[in-house]
Amino acid sequence: AAARGREMGGKDDESLGVPEPGPGSSVMDLLRLPCRVTALNITGIKRTKRELIEAEMGKALHAANHEELAVELAVASARLMELDVFKSADATVDVGAGPGEVVVDVQVDEKGAYALNMGTFSQGGEV
Repeated sequence: AAARGREMGGKDDESLGVPEPGPGSSVMDLLRLPCRVTALNITGIKRTKRELIEAEMGKALHAANHEELAVELAVASARLMELDVFKSADATVDVGAGPGEVVVDVQVDEKGAYALNMGTFSQGGEV
């Protein structure tokens, strides 16, 4: 399926005031940098409505920094898997056009229309 993206609402032409990380920056310093999701691209959907995935991603799309974004994307991916309609649901983050802007890419693999759970049961005793 072709990627279908949607631009997210946000502040037009406003800088997020993102400081440049210095050589002594720790991972936590980088995670706390502000960010704004400017687009959501979803690939792999055939039968599932885009709105369902957007609803599960809601909190992540409004994250204020990279740490919050990472946590909310992990939670959203887990919620998508709990729906039991996907074999996999992965979210990645890419840099956006401006400072502090990011693009979220969600790749899902839908389960087939029919899935059977087969098992074998045997009961008996020794002869």
